[in-house]
Amino acid sequence: MRSGFTLLETIFASVLFGFIVLFIANLYPSAIVAVRRGETQIVADNFAQTILEDLRSRSFYNVSTVSPPTYQKWTYGQTDFMPSVTVQYDSDPTLERYLKIATVTISWDFQRRTNKVVHTMYLHNVTR
Repeated sequence: MRSGFTLLETIFASVLFGFIVLFIANLYPSAIVAVRRGETQIVADNFAQTILEDLRSRSFYNVSTVSPPTYQKWTYGQTDFMPSVTVQYDSDPTLERYLKIATVTISWDFQRRTNKVVHTMYLHNVTR
């Protein structure tokens, strides 16, 4: 009797190997998309933090609630990040002289979806 593989065993092994290769090949593009999505999220968070730091470095009276500072869009790679800044007083009218709330929203398009991050910071006029 000869030892070796039959035709049926060879076909089954080839089909199984093909499925494994297809599974691994399909993981690669989705991993690239996940990394790119995470990268754009980090860039947007950093851009929002940069704007908040700029607001924090300004004088309390130079940050207006009527016309907050405007910022230009920022492009990283092929993605455009659009900033939006709002500054408002706290809901308590007695704190208007001491407390402002700055909200920075960064929006961008990724894979035909609009994404956004929102960061909020309290600006105060309390001396130490």
